[in-house]
Amino acid sequence: MYDNNNQNTLDWFRSRLGNITGSAVGNLMGKPRTKNEEWTATAQTYMNQLAFERSMNPVIVGNDILFSKYVELTDSHSRITDWGHSMEGEAAHLFAKTFNRKYGDGSNTPIELDEPPSVKSESLPNFASSPDRMYYDNEAKAFYAIEIKCPLAQNFIKFVKNVFTQDTYEQKLAGLKKVEVNYYWQCFAHMAVTGATKTYFIVYNPFMRKPMYSLEIVRDEDVIQELNDKVIEADKYVCSLVDKIKNAN
Repeated sequence: MYDNNNQNTLDWFRSRLGNITGSAVGNLMGKPRTKNEEWTATAQTYMNQLAFERSMNPVIVGNDILFSKYVELTDSHSRITDWGHSMEGEAAHLFAKTFNRKYGDGSNTPIELDEPPSVKSESLPNFASSPDRMYYDNEAKAFYAIEIKCPLAQNFIKFVKNVFTQDTYEQKLAGLKKVEVNYYWQCFAHMAVTGATKTYFIVYNPFMRKPMYSLEIVRDEDVIQELNDKVIEADKYVCSLVDKIKNAN
C-alpha cells in the first residue's frame, strides 16, 4: 500500500515514524550472544527508538518546524550519503537503459521505472519499506524492486570483490550478507512488503570504467518468513514498551 509522500520529505518521515523499516530491519535479525538474551544490543537500541517515536507528542509531529528539528537531529547525513542520494537518479537511468540487455530480451529498449514513496505491509502492522525504484514486468505480470547504493572507493571495491566477482548466485548472496547484512535484509524487506518477486541490488560509481554492477535477488519464502516472524516479535515488544512508557509514573 503506497502513501502519497515523496521519499525524504517531512511527510515521508512522518509516514515511517514508529514503523519497522526495510532500511533498518536488519538491526533485528542478529542472534544474541547467549541463550538467556532474547535480543541483541543493536535490536534493543532500535526498538527503543521505535518506542520513542510511537510515544511522541502529536503536536510536535504535526508541526513542520518542530518535526523538522527532530528529523534533523535523528537522520544521519554526511557528504558521502548526500552524494549517494544525488547519484541515485543517474544510476536508475543507466539500469533502466541496460536492463533488457542483461536481464530481458537482449534489446536496447529501456524499461520504465516508478519511484514509490513508502510502501506499508498489508499483512503486518507497523512495517514499511521504500524501494528506490519499482518495475512492473508486463510479460511476467510481476513487480520487481530496485535498491541502489552509490559507494565510494574502497567500499565500491568491497562489494565488487565479495559479491559480483563470485561464481554462483548463492555465493553472491552470501557475499552481500557478509559485506553489509542490513542491505541483504533490506532487499528481502522490499519483497516482503511490496509482494515483488525479485529485488535488483545495484552498486554504482560514475568514476569507474564499469560504473554499475547489479545482482538479481529472487524471492525466497523461507527468508521472508524468517523476516516476518522477527518483525512480528519486535512489534509486540515495542507495543509493550509503549504501554509501559504511557503508564509509568
